[in-house]
Amino acid sequence: MLLINGCKNEKPLDELRLINYEIEKNDIYLELEMIVPEDDVFSVFYTEDGSFNYSAEKMLKRNVKGNNQPQLILFKFPEAAKPTAIRIDIGVNPNQQKIMFKRFAFNYFDKQFIINHAFLKYYRTNAFFRFNSKKKVFIPTKTKEKYDPILFCKPALVKQLKQLIDEKNSVEKMK
Repeated sequence: MLLINGCKNEKPLDELRLINYEIEKNDIYLELEMIVPEDDVFSVFYTEDGSFNYSAEKMLKRNVKGNNQPQLILFKFPEAAKPTAIRIDIGVNPNQQKIMFKRFAFNYFDKQFIINHAFLKYYRTNAFFRFNSKKKVFIPTKTKEKYDPILFCKPALVKQLKQLIDEKNSVEKMK
């Protein structure tokens, strides 16, 4: 397992440039609808074999501009990708405030899987933040040395993602 705490020569959070994706129906992407009060950088790691063995080769990174209103944070996967496990690294900013979760949607071409409420059925948090499921809020916790909040997917999400991919593949075979 590879852990990334930060890299040299990274720009300060207040110098982040927003990246806009052109999303089409025939794309593979993850939508996170969240309220993120402070500028930050989110990363998504994925595997294609159903394992939880994440690596930097299959990582997507997004700059997130702080906003007290809900915003869509999009991660576009490579065209040939078939993600079966997705880990979400919720930022690198140790000054981040509470982050409110609104919606998670994984889009695999014209198929979609959405999580609105039962987030903890599909993800677990690590020691660097808690999730208040009633308020749908991530509450960061910091140690003196480290800040590394991660959402690890559970087997229930792997099952849903595989089902989405299998449905799409079976439709393609019928054509």
